[in-house]
Amino acid sequence: MVLLVIQRSEMVWSANVNRSYEMDLSKAFEIFKNDLFSINIQEAQTRKISNSLIEENIKNVQKIKEESDIKFYGQSHTMWFHRADCNEIVHYGTKDISTEEITNLLIKDKNRQFQWQLAEAYEAYEDFIERVYAYVGASNNAYWKSDQKVLLNNNDNIDTCLSIIKDEKNRRSFSQKCMLNQLRHNFTEITKLESTNVLKCNLKFYLSLIEQLRHQIIHTRGVITREDIFIKKVF
Repeated sequence: MVLLVIQRSEMVWSANVNRSYEMDLSKAFEIFKNDLFSINIQEAQTRKISNSLIEENIKNVQKIKEESDIKFYGQSHTMWFHRADCNEIVHYGTKDISTEEITNLLIKDKNRQFQWQLAEAYEAYEDFIERVYAYVGASNNAYWKSDQKVLLNNNDNIDTCLSIIKDEKNRRSFSQKCMLNQLRHNFTEITKLESTNVLKCNLKFYLSLIEQLRHQIIHTRGVITREDIFIKKVF
């Protein structure tokens, strides 16, 4: 959506645009697209493998229950490690785990992998916005905020702009929220499409929701302890 709006807007400011930059904008989308391809393939494989293991586990439980009088269905796991001083194997415990517990662990692991894939997808989107914003700054620095423009030289190219954006000391000036709001300000069609579109959903809300979910996944293993704070940040 961001890419499409900016490409449409080129006719307005084409006098200030080096046409070779068009290739760089397409390249930014190509990198983003390839990142999503990889994540989608991982998601499909995770779903396929996890569902197969879960279904097999449930079938085994049913089979054992139907064919025997065994009261405990599960596995016994022995834990051990190598001592760092002499490489001796040290046993530190044995745990019996029921088949139901194994099923729950498989479901939990599947969910955890989906969480990380969602986080990776959002981070790929963040990288994409940075590249787009670098393109905008190199093409016409009037579209950057005043505190951002002071970091530019008149002949800065896309790579230089991207380095400025990624520089740790400039992170506050080039936060995702700041860059997106500036893009919305300069390309008003983005704002219109976020709220009014054929998908009939508020894209800005979903973007904010995924951003906050990503934060919880990375920092609290996906556990939301304060729902009120989480909801406030989303909105």
